[in-house]
Formats: sequence, structure tokens, C-alpha cells
Amino acid sequence: MQFGITFKGDGSADRTRYLVRQAEAAGFEYTWFFDSHILWRDPYVAMAMCMEHTRTMRFGPCVTNPGVREWSVAASLFGSLAFQSGGRLDIGVGRGDSSLRVMGKPPADLDEVVAFS
Repeated sequence: MQFGITFKGDGSADRTRYLVRQAEAAGFEYTWFFDSHILWRDPYVAMAMCMEHTRTMRFGPCVTNPGVREWSVAASLFGSLAFQSGGRLDIGVGRGDSSLRVMGKPPADLDEVVAFS
């Protein structure tokens, strides 16, 4: 069985780093950050920070979507984080319910999600 920890993006940088290091020391393997840019702080800044303070923990967005992330920018971002972390990046892709609805937009349809991924 594998365990992970999830962050909404509302905690301080110090607290987030502390909890991620504690989770890694306890045997947790994954850290996920919500990717709803209006509701929470940007997850990729927090992931990059935490990657520098861990050795084995894997990271990823929970989840990103084609409605707010243009595919070529997202691909560059994901490639950079994967390189920085030594391959410890996983990518969750979904319809973007919370990040799009807060802007009054409908979630992406399945064809958009497939094209994005």
C-alpha cells in the first residue's frame, strides 16, 4: 500500500516544507497540490520548493486541466519540474471543475482532456 499527502495551497511555506519532510520520513510516497488557481496559491511553486527539500517524495497537481493551462506551457512546466526533481513528478489531468466553475465556465469535456494529455 502507498500513502500520499494533499495540500490545498493555503498553508505557509515553512509549514508545507515541514509537513512534506515529515510525510517522507514516515514513508509517504506522494504529495499532491490542488490546482485551482483562483481558489488556492499556485501549486507548482510549492512543488518546486518541496522538491528541493526531499529525496524520494513524488509530486503532482491534483489535478490540472486544459481550461486554465495551455498545453505547450504546461508541457514546458512539467518537463522542468521533472528534470529538477530527478523524475519525481506525476501529472493528474481532469476536467477542471473547481478551477473553471469559479470563473463561471463549464468544466472541459472529455475530448479536450484527451487532447491536452
